[in-house]
Amino acid sequence: MRKIIASFAVLILAGIIETVSAAQGFGRAPRHFEAETVSFIKDRLDSRVGARISVDNSPYQVYADFDGHDEMPAWAVDVQVRAKLPSGRYGGRETYTVVFVDGEPVALAYDEVDIRSA
Repeated sequence: MRKIIASFAVLILAGIIETVSAAQGFGRAPRHFEAETVSFIKDRLDSRVGARISVDNSPYQVYADFDGHDEMPAWAVDVQVRAKLPSGRYGGRETYTVVFVDGEPVALAYDEVDIRSA
């Protein structure tokens, strides 16, 4: 019985968080952010062969300045990428931040995009 009550409490809390986020203009958090983030990063790599990509966190709210929009409510996800070197070994980790607007990945933080935490 306690598990059922705890499950309902988690669902209610998630609904409240999503409602508050939408009310602030952030829209809903990306639902399939891990797969979408990895796909977006792979599409941007010079060479995908052997790249290791790991998602560091859940989406978090940011304000992004890009494409002529200032202070656009958005979501961001941080990832670590390790590229495979010609020797077969892996290089160091590079950190990237993927920016989501309306549930879709639209940019990386280094694409002349300024972001700040909401």
